[in-house]
Amino acid sequence: MGADRSTGPGAARAASDGPARGYRVVLRGELGDGFEALFEGMRLRRRAGITELTGSSIDQARLARIIELTQELGLELIEVAAVEPADDDGADG
Repeated sequence: MGADRSTGPGAARAASDGPARGYRVVLRGELGDGFEALFEGMRLRRRAGITELTGSSIDQARLARIIELTQELGLELIEVAAVEPADDDGADG
């Protein structure tokens, strides 16, 4: 009999996807206000031809959905980065 791959240390890790943290997602183009509802829980900041989406307490599943949504909308993804809480609340640096 083969091992059941739905149990064990890897299964628990995959189910939880790690703790929530802050992320910044950078897209090419300056998205309009109508996009804020699509990216609920994320703050949109537009400047110099890009849009930065920032949010705290984002788990891996939510981050994956945000990336998937950008692809569905045909948006060009430039960068995805974990951010420290100070970076997420608007501090420039």
